Order: sequence, then structure tokens, then C-alpha cells
Amino acid sequence: MQWLAEKYNKIYLKYTKSYGPFPDKDKIYKLLVEKQLNKLPFIFVRGESNLREMKEKLRLKVPLHSFPDISISLKAESKKWALSYVSRLGVDLSRKIGGISPSTVVAGIKTRNSSSSCGGNHIKLCKEIIEFYRLNGLQVLLIPHSLDDGKNLKSCDLALTKKIYNELENKRDIILVDDMNLTYGQVRAIIGLLDFYATSRYHSLSSALCMAVPVVALSWHIKYGDIMRLFLDDFLVVNCRTNSIKKSLALIKKYYYNRQWFDKEKMLERKKEIVKEIDKSVTILANEVRRLLEHKNNSMEKCSGG
Repeated sequence: MQWLAEKYNKIYLKYTKSYGPFPDKDKIYKLLVEKQLNKLPFIFVRGESNLREMKEKLRLKVPLHSFPDISISLKAESKKWALSYVSRLGVDLSRKIGGISPSTVVAGIKTRNSSSSCGGNHIKLCKEIIEFYRLNGLQVLLIPHSLDDGKNLKSCDLALTKKIYNELENKRDIILVDDMNLTYGQVRAIIGLLDFYATSRYHSLSSALCMAVPVVALSWHIKYGDIMRLFLDDFLVVNCRTNSIKKSLALIKKYYYNRQWFDKEKMLERKKEIVKEIDKSVTILANEVRRLLEHKNNSMEKCSGG
């Protein structure tokens, strides 16, 4: 897209996102990334860890800034709507709900290391978490968060979650959210009803943190730790590349049973400060667009002799 913008003389900026990872062995790839990013007026990176990695791994000449992901500022649908929706799915509103969101990304990571919870082990871990919830008396909501066609196991979380659901021997108290028409705000409201949540999707993690829900992340990238750090001093990010199913489940149980790390009021207070930072990033972006447009218009006037 950056190349096309250059070709057709269009303004091109990158808003807040995560970058990498940048393998040390792949020097040509890093050179290409450096070349493209150095054409930008600035780069917004979402998270301090990712910012450090950018500075250490790449030779960038443009300013780098760390800002939170804009998804944090999204307003959720009302709690009344969420309660009504899950009730229609068959959820008993008088009981606690555990949630889980599998990821085709984590399930697609190939590893020869048996001490990981990527690839097929991701599916096994999700089943273990579901059973753990049930043994603790929770109803379980399976919440696919990144949807494609509902069928492709490599790209659609709904297809993957259906597979997990269909392979469960006991489906009592297990409810699959298979609605492909839900908005991001509506899913955020549903996540807000959970007593505990395990997710391997970044933006579902964002929703849990925004709604101040006890959450643990099944991670493949440093961006998960970066967003958790904004809301919590103590948190669990399970590196799926290096933690086995057994180790991952043990960590999740530890954070489930002992919730001293979780402070709902503090999380909601921090969210207010985080949104202020997002507003700052939007202002910088808007000012840069305005500046570039003025420069472009002035150049056109000079060319036309105006």
C-alpha cells in the first residue's frame, strides 16, 4: 500500500501498530523494512517493548513514538444488550461465565519443540482450559474473535472454535458464539460479562482490559505484554512458543485462583489516562495530514503558476 501511495502521489502515514518480529538472520528483509519506514515522517508503535525492539533491530532515521492501540477507546455496547444476547444463547445469568478465544495464528505456528503450546497443542490447551472452567462450576463461552468465512481453519477463528467445540466429549455448559454479524463493540460488551477470560487474540485482550475483566493472554508476540502493562502491574502472558500445555495450564490456574493481581477500579482509572494518550496520537496524526495537504496544495499552485 505504501508503494501504491508513492506511485499515485498520495499521502501515506502509518498509524499505531505493532512491528516485527525481525529475525537477526534475515538481513535483506530488515533492509527492506528500514528503507520503507524511513520514508515516513514518524512511526507510532503500540508498546514500549516493541518500541525498544524497533530501536535495537532497525536503523531508523525518523522519530519513533509509543502510543496505545486506538481500539482501547472503543465504546462497548450496553450491558443490558449483552445480558439479553447471552441469555438467548442459553447462558444462565445467575451463574459465573468463563470465556476463551482460540487463535488460528497460534494454531498455525509450527514448532518442533514439544514444550510449547503452539500448533496442535494450542487446540489441546484450549480444551484443557474449557474443562478447567467446567470443573470450577463456570459456564463457558467460546468467543471467536477474528472471523473470515467460518470455514477456513487457517484463517478463521470461528472455524477453529467450531472444531474445538465439536471435538468436546461433554458439551454441558459450553456455549459457542457463532454469530458472524456481531460488531466489535457488541463482542466487547459480551466479554465484559466474564468472570475470567483466556484469549490469544490481541483485540479481544484489549476488550477485556477495557472492561476490567480478569484476563490472561496466550501469546506469540511482545505486543500482548505491552498492552497488559498499560493496565496491570502484575499479569500473565503465556508465551505459547516456550510453555508446554502443562506449564501453561498451571500458570493460568495460579492466576485464576489467586486474583490479588486484579484491581478493577485501578484498571478503569488507568483507562482514562490511556485514552488521553490515544487522543494525543490522533492530534499528531491530524496535524501531519493537514501539513502535508497544505504542502501539496502549495506545490500544485506553484506548478500551475497560481
